[in-house]
Amino acid sequence: MIRVSVHPAARAGLKLVVGTLAAVIALAFAARSLGVRQVEPPVTKVPAATNGMAQSGMEFIPTIELCVDNSAMESAWISALATHLGGRSEVSIPGGRVDVVTDTFAIEVERSAKWHEGIGQSLHYAEATGLRPALAVIVVASSEGTSIRQLDEADAIATKQGIKVVTLTSACKDR
Repeated sequence: MIRVSVHPAARAGLKLVVGTLAAVIALAFAARSLGVRQVEPPVTKVPAATNGMAQSGMEFIPTIELCVDNSAMESAWISALATHLGGRSEVSIPGGRVDVVTDTFAIEVERSAKWHEGIGQSLHYAEATGLRPALAVIVVASSEGTSIRQLDEADAIATKQGIKVVTLTSACKDR
């Protein structure tokens, strides 16, 4: 017999995701049953960071500019962020590795498409280290872009969980 246990922070994150998904499905079913059509707003690309802040809807998310190529692997972003913050990268803990650890934060670094995973991981890492949880979302310049709506959603959910969110962008000043 195989027994599987789930970390309490991961369980809470999973419950949040499942609950949100169930609510969205229920609303979509209700809207469809009533003949309501959903009109999607146009996708807006995140503008280049100005003064270290990315505007996201009505809020501002702090942006850290790093000299990392947009196509670089996540490990390059992790290393650059750790150096920039004076932290340590890839710190081993039971059940994983924290991407970046500073005196204050346990930081999970994720590309924007995977911010959902970063929410749960940052909570797990904070619990394991006793530090504040943080999520650093990599926002790269591409033809697809990252929608402001996507960043708003990530920031809103993270804020409810006490997770600090920052965005990471590529900016090499001396190239």
